[in-house]
Amino acid sequence: MNDILPQIKERFNDVITAWDDSHERKVYVDISGNGIFPVADYTFNVLGCRFITISASDMPQGIEMLYHFSHDLSGTVISFRLLIADKAKPSIESISPLFIGSRWIEREVHELMGVNFTGNSEQAKHLLLPDDWPGGVFPLRKDFIVKQENHD
Repeated sequence: MNDILPQIKERFNDVITAWDDSHERKVYVDISGNGIFPVADYTFNVLGCRFITISASDMPQGIEMLYHFSHDLSGTVISFRLLIADKAKPSIESISPLFIGSRWIEREVHELMGVNFTGNSEQAKHLLLPDDWPGGVFPLRKDFIVKQENHD
C-alpha cells in the first residue's frame, strides 16, 4: 500500500483537496468537482484495486458521495469522497462504463437520493421502490417526510 497512495497523490494532485490516512487500513481522499471517473479508472485499471460500492449522504452543503475501493493485497479500503453541491439537481458522471456492477448501486443512489448518473441509461428503472412511487421524492433525503397513518 505504501507505493499506491503516493501514486494516487501524484497523479491526481490537481483534484485532491484533502487526505486522511490516520485510520487503520482505511484511507479517505477528498476530491473536487466531478472528477471521479478518471480517479476510479486509474484506481481500478492501473492500481488493480477492486470496486466495492458507492455510498451517499444528504449533508447540509450538498450530497456527499463516497466511492469505496479495496486494495486486497494490503486489506486497505480507499474511499474517494466528493460533494455534489447542487441538491436540487445533483448529477455526476457514471462509472458504469468501467465496471458494469456499478449500475445497480448507481440505480439505488439515484432512486433513494436523487443523484443523476450521466451515462447510466438504466437508472430510470425502479430497483427498490414500487413502480408507482412519485417522481422527485427521495426517501433517504433529510427533507423526506414520512406520513403516519392514524390507526385508531
